[in-house]
Amino acid sequence: MSIINPSGKDVFAVTTQLCGRPLTLEVNRVGFRSTASVLVRYGDTVVLGTAQVGTRPVTLDYFKHRLRREVLCVGQD
Repeated sequence: MSIINPSGKDVFAVTTQLCGRPLTLEVNRVGFRSTASVLVRYGDTVVLGTAQVGTRPVTLDYFKHRLRREVLCVGQD
């Protein structure tokens, strides 16, 4: 698949099986204005995660992010 990569960042992908479905991580394929990005595909679900690094300190006082995710593979052989 050809892509447009104006920033010249290395693009790479890793694929494995998780609970019988393919899990694919594609780093720097999209999100060119961010410092780094990852496109995660798991079955029919797609999630884009980005990170931005700057030179100024940033103080955010609204809420702290916390994410806890547990994957249960019930009935998978």
